[in-house]
Amino acid sequence: MKKMWGKNSSAIPSSLGLILLGGGASKRFGGTLHKLLCELDGESVLVRNLKTALSLEFVSELVIVAREELVKDFRIALKSLADSFKDFSGEISIVLGGATRMESVLRGMKKISSEVVLIHDMSRPLASPLLFRKVFSAVKEGIGVIPVVECADSILFTDSKRNVKGYHKRDKVKLVQTPQGFLTSEYNTARRILGDKAERFTDDGSLFLSAGYKLKTVMGERKNIKITYPEDIYIAETLLRKRVKQD
Repeated sequence: MKKMWGKNSSAIPSSLGLILLGGGASKRFGGTLHKLLCELDGESVLVRNLKTALSLEFVSELVIVAREELVKDFRIALKSLADSFKDFSGEISIVLGGATRMESVLRGMKKISSEVVLIHDMSRPLASPLLFRKVFSAVKEGIGVIPVVECADSILFTDSKRNVKGYHKRDKVKLVQTPQGFLTSEYNTARRILGDKAERFTDDGSLFLSAGYKLKTVMGERKNIKITYPEDIYIAETLLRKRVKQD
C-alpha cells in the first residue's frame, strides 16, 4: 500500500521503521474468529494496534505483516483511519506473513530501509506510544533494546515428563515484551550469522543476543499484556476501562 497521509514536519533523530506482526494463526486463542478481529471495549485488537502505530509521528516506515485472510481487514481499517491520522507521514506497506514468526519478521524486514527498526507483536494491543518512543530512543550501535517487567510468580523447571527439577530465583527473572528495537543493519547481520538457526527463536531480542550483540532493557508496562487466550480479552478490557477512568 502506498503512502496515504501528508508530510509531517517533525524532526526525528534517525529514521525508524516499525513492523507490526499480525501473521500468526491464533491457534491457542481458539474459536472461529481470529484474535486480531476480537473487540476490546468497542474496537478490534487490529484497529487498536493501527491507531497506536499511526499516532507515532517519528515513524518513517510502517510495515504490516498479515495473514492472507486478514489483508482485507487491514486495508479497510487503514482507509477508515486515514482522516483521523492525516499527520502520519510514513510509508505504509502490507506483506503476507510466513509459516513461522521468524519468517514473518524476515518478510517484514525486506521492506525496511530505515536506520532503526522496531518489531512489535500485534497480540499486545495496549502498548503505549510512550513505550515505543522509549525503546526507539534507547537503541544504540551494537545494542538492541527490549522492554521488560518484573516477574511476580514463582518459577520452576521441569523435565520432559513434567517432573519438577527445581526453582529459579524470581528476582533474577524478567518478563520480555515488545516492541523491541535494533539498528536495522545489525539485525540483518544477526539473521545472516544465525542462518537457519534463526527459526528456533521466539523473539528478536534472543536472536540478536545469540548472534553476539548486546541487549539493553527498558521498563515495560504491566498493561502491555499479550492476547493469547480468550480470557486475555477480558483482562485487556478491564485494563482499558481502568485507564479511561484514570484519564
